[in-house]
Amino acid sequence: QKFDRQIDKSTAEAELLHAVKSSQNDKVNGCMLTLILFKVMVQTYSGIGFLVSSIALNIGTSVVENLIFLYFQTLGTSYTICGVSVLVTVLFEFPIFYFAPKLLDRFGPEMLQKIACLAYIVRVVGYTLIPTNYGALVLLFEPLHGVTIGCAKTSSVDFAAQASVQGYESSSQGVLSLVFGIGSIVGLAAGGLIEESFGP
Repeated sequence: QKFDRQIDKSTAEAELLHAVKSSQNDKVNGCMLTLILFKVMVQTYSGIGFLVSSIALNIGTSVVENLIFLYFQTLGTSYTICGVSVLVTVLFEFPIFYFAPKLLDRFGPEMLQKIACLAYIVRVVGYTLIPTNYGALVLLFEPLHGVTIGCAKTSSVDFAAQASVQGYESSSQGVLSLVFGIGSIVGLAAGGLIEESFGP
């Protein structure tokens, strides 16, 4: 299902045109531009749902990417395994990014986002099932990180492109990155607080 079939961009285009005409140097104020482009993204229920799921996923992935090695240490995982785990995650991102256009044509951005969320859930639940002193088993779940990042990034770029006003495609990507950054900040703050209170 294509987002641009549901989104009416005429209002945003009119607002941008008015903002440009009102500006002394023919440039739109950054805050105003961000607000207008964000309004386009949340114009439909599917757009709102996509953003909510993306923020939630960024909250989770920020915790995993920045704090997971502390948990791995409680499992008795060596530094070597921690290093190899990063290599495995990246290796599984490559084919997804390579086949991104075909994946988008076949599944669409919404389904890729669902796949990313499912891969993340299976991965973190799998971590909790690994017994102490068997830390090397984390490598079995690391490919799912590649699936999560590959599918999530691919779907988000396509979503921003479809929800963008013509001529402001790069700005829409920036707005989406800003929203994702908020999720990362919340995830790290909450994850750090919980880890400090209850341990890894």
